[in-house]
Amino acid sequence: MTLTIDIGNTRVKWVLFQDEAVIDNGVFGYTLDTFKDCFIRAAISLEGAELVISNVAGNKIEESLTGILETSGCKNYMYVQTQIEQCGVTNAYSDFSRLGVDRWLAMIAGFNHEKRAEGESVCIIDCGTAMTLDIVDGGGHHLGGLITPGYRLMRSVLIQKTNNIKGIDTNPDVASMGLAKTTDDAVRQGCVQLLVGGLSDMLSRYSENKKNEMCCIVTGGDADWVTNLLRVEAMHEPMLVNLGLCHVFRASLKAETKGCT
Repeated sequence: MTLTIDIGNTRVKWVLFQDEAVIDNGVFGYTLDTFKDCFIRAAISLEGAELVISNVAGNKIEESLTGILETSGCKNYMYVQTQIEQCGVTNAYSDFSRLGVDRWLAMIAGFNHEKRAEGESVCIIDCGTAMTLDIVDGGGHHLGGLITPGYRLMRSVLIQKTNNIKGIDTNPDVASMGLAKTTDDAVRQGCVQLLVGGLSDMLSRYSENKKNEMCCIVTGGDADWVTNLLRVEAMHEPMLVNLGLCHVFRASLKAETKGCT
C-alpha cells in the first residue's frame, strides 16, 4: 500500500492507495502551532504502507512530521521534490527547483490522467490559498503557468485593508453571478466573478492557441464550485496531487528494479 500525504499551506490531504485503488482518505486543516496535534488526531494508519509526502509549508512543518514518523517507528517514507523531468513531464522553469512541488505533482497526475486523450494538452488549475494555472502540451512539455490570489485570500485582503467590510461569510454564494445589493454579497460575488471570469478568459485564450483539444482539470479546496462556474468544460479531481505522488512513487520503484537487473 502507498500512503500519500499532501501538505498544503492550510490543509493536509492524505490518500491511501492499494495499487491504483483508493482504500482510505481524509483531509484536515492546521496551523504551524497545531500541526502535530492535528496530524495525531487524524489517526492516519502508518502501519504497512510506504509513505510519499509533498510539502509546501516549509521546513518547520517537515521537521514536525519527520519527528512524528520517527517516534512512530515509521522508516519507509520519502519527501518528493520538483525535478527537471519526471513521469513524462518536462519542467519549463530555468531553475526547476523554484516550481512548487504541488504544482509539479498536479501536472504529472494531469498528464498521466486516464481521461486525457493521447496527444491532448492538459491545463491544471489548483484553487487553494493561491490559484495556480499550468499548461502541459501533448508531448509532456510544461509551457509555463500563472499564480493569482485564491478566493479566500482575495476576500481576506479586502477585510484587512478596509474599515467597513467585516464579518463576511467565508463560503462563496455561487448561486448568483449578478450584481449584489449588500456589501457582504458584493465582496463575495465580486471575488467569485473575478476569479472565475479570469480563469475562463485564460482558458479560452490558451485553448485557441492549441492545435489539439485541451483537457482541463481543477483541484484544490474551492475546485468544486469553480469547476461548475467555468465557461469551458472541465473535470474536478480532488486527489490530483496525491495521484501525482503515487505516480512518482511507482516510477521510483521501476527505476530501482531496473538498477538491480
